[in-house]
Order: sequence, then structure tokens, then C-alpha cells
Amino acid sequence: MRALRFLCAFVALFTSVCGCQQLADGWRTQVQEYAKAQQWESAIAVVDEELKKGPQIPELLEWRARLFLWEGQLYAAALQWKYIVTIAPADPDNWIALASVYWRQGNPKQALAAVTTALDLDPARADAHVVRGRALLALQDSTGARREFQRAVELDPRNNEAKAARDSLKEIPRHKLLIGSESDLFSFAGMSQQNEVSLSSRWSEHWATAFSQGVYTRDSVYASKFLASGTFSSRHGGALTVGTTVAHDNGIIPKNEAFFAYDRGFRITGAPVLRGLELIYGQHWYWYRSARVLGIIQTAVLYLPRDWTWSLSVTAAKSHFGSIPSQWTPSESSKLQFPIFPSEKHRVDGNLLFACGREDFSQLDQVGSFSSHTYGGGLGFEIVKGQELKGFALYQTRTHHQTDLGFGAQYGIRF
Repeated sequence: MRALRFLCAFVALFTSVCGCQQLADGWRTQVQEYAKAQQWESAIAVVDEELKKGPQIPELLEWRARLFLWEGQLYAAALQWKYIVTIAPADPDNWIALASVYWRQGNPKQALAAVTTALDLDPARADAHVVRGRALLALQDSTGARREFQRAVELDPRNNEAKAARDSLKEIPRHKLLIGSESDLFSFAGMSQQNEVSLSSRWSEHWATAFSQGVYTRDSVYASKFLASGTFSSRHGGALTVGTTVAHDNGIIPKNEAFFAYDRGFRITGAPVLRGLELIYGQHWYWYRSARVLGIIQTAVLYLPRDWTWSLSVTAAKSHFGSIPSQWTPSESSKLQFPIFPSEKHRVDGNLLFACGREDFSQLDQVGSFSSHTYGGGLGFEIVKGQELKGFALYQTRTHHQTDLGFGAQYGIRF
């Protein structure tokens, strides 16, 4: 008899516990159904009601953060996950979730810090290595990003996302070496030739340098020039370049030059034609033996669909010759660049140029007051990945029936 009463009591207790568990799990079912129907406000209302019973329950807080994220309230989701990691700092899932929200907000530095904390807690998390790789890639650390994707594949060989990211990401070359030659055939003077070697390097996300050495020939007179410049850039502040030159001029090129340029790009979304806009402002000083020139250059580059770009540039130049009063002269140019064969292996690009009153002041014949029209074009051919060959030709007509036929070629390699 006692055994029978004990059995009945056990069954009653078990039924009561199961019933309570079903009631406790009811909120979760409701939230899942609302989320499936994308009724975010109703789902959040259910979670908020449960939070009144236990405001520090991690699962409820996590559901609330997820719902904010799915609804698109990234700021609210970030605040919620930041609160969660303060009450459950030892859970790597929470740090990975916070990093993912930062990533969607476009804050790779915060995402990197959060996911690094997650990996400190659990270094064997393949998904955390993928998030860290994305953040490093956004910060232009391609080497580190590829290392993270590779580590994710090692931890989880079936992770297709990590494999695709690793395979698509090749190490971005830091340096570019250019070797070029340019000739001008004047109707009013002897032939002019320029040969130049330049090396540009990107050392980090923010810093880059460029150096070049040029040799000029004009009527058997030789001159040489060395250029050095440095660039500081940031994701949101644009790029500032400052440089100078020193030369053995021999009276045909500037003795010294100094210049700076500020470059700022803007991404445009939703526009059917214009994908991006780049604005550049610069000033360039030239000191000749017998003249001084200041050029103020303003350029706009329009990024169009199918990798087309159109640049428009306006230059105001102030020239000073000895005792002659200074004078300002304007010039304008327009350049259209477009792909001809947009192949991934052997890409071919073309460009067309038109300029009015174009003066670049790099040689003495460009200094002075004259009217000119310049027509030109060029081709660029990618020999193999990282190596390219370019050529161009231009024809310039000046006042007094003077002409200039220019042409040149350039070889470049990235490493």
C-alpha cells in the first residue's frame, strides 16, 4: 500500500515538473514563431515580458540582441551584446556575436578587438577566425586575413566560407616598379626625351611612399631629377600626399619642385550610373632658373558601371618671369578610361584624352602663355598577373601653327 502511494506521488510530481517546463518553454516557441513570420516587435515584446521575471537571464538577453540584429537595429543590437559580455564575459559566443554586429556597422577595429577576446577564450573556434579574417581584410592586412582563413580551414576542413575566402585572397603586393620612356617631336624645336624609373610602396594601412629618378634630353642637353613623396591615408579622412624634387636642371627642367595633394573618395549607393566619386585638390610649385610657377589643380574622378572612369581636371597656373608681372592661365583636361577586354588573366584597357591649354610645366617649353589643344589615347595590357605594359600617343596644336607629337611606353611590375 505504501509503495502504491509513493508511486502515485512520484507520478504527480513528474507531471507537475513537466507541465512547468512546458510553460517555461512556451515563450521560446512564441518568439521563434514570431521571428519566422518576421514580426519582430511581437517577438521582442514576448522577450521583454519574460525579462521582467528574470532580467539577468543570459538566454533572454541573447534572444533580444538577436532580434534587434535581425530587425536591422544594429545600434540597439550592439548595445545589447555589450551588456551581455559584461555579465557573461567568459562565453566566446557572445564576443563573436558582438564582433559580427560591429562588422555589419562598418567598424572593423571594434570587431577585431571583440573577436580577439573570443579567440583568447577559445582559440579553436573556426568561426571566430573567419570573423577575425574579415576584420583584418577591412583594415587592409591581407596577409593576416589569409592566415586567419587558413587557420579556420585547418580547424574545420568543411568550412566552405573559410575556404572560399582563403582561395580568393592572394597576398596584395606592397611595391610597384615602373620603367617608362616618353618622347616629344616638336615642330619648332629639337626632339625631347624622358626616361624614368619609379618605385611606390605601401607600408601599412596608413602610410605609403614613392621615389623616382628621371633623365631628360633636349637638343643634346641632359638633365636629371629625383622625386620623393609620402602619403598618409585613413578610411574616413582621405589621403594627403606631400613631396619634393631636386634636380640637375641644365636650364631645361625645374631646379626644384614642391607639391601636396588631398584626395577624398565617396561611395555612392542607389545611383543607376554613378558608383563613386573622388575629389582631389593639389598645389604644385616649380622653380626654374628664369621663372617661377604655381599650379593649383582640382580634379574629379567619376566611377561608372563596368569599370569605366571619367576624370575632369581644372588647373590655374600663376607664372612669374623676372620683372614681368605675374599672370594666371587656366587649363582643362578630360580623360575617359574603359576596359576593352576585361579578362581576369590578360586584361586590356583603353583611354582617351582631351585637353585645352594643357601645361604640365615639367619642362621649360611648357612654361609661358600660349593656347593649345591636345588629343590623345592609350592602351594598357596585363601581361601576367602583376605585370602590365602601357603605351600612349598624343598630338598637341599650339598658337603660331606649332605642334607637338608625343608618344611613350611604360612597363610595371607589382611585388
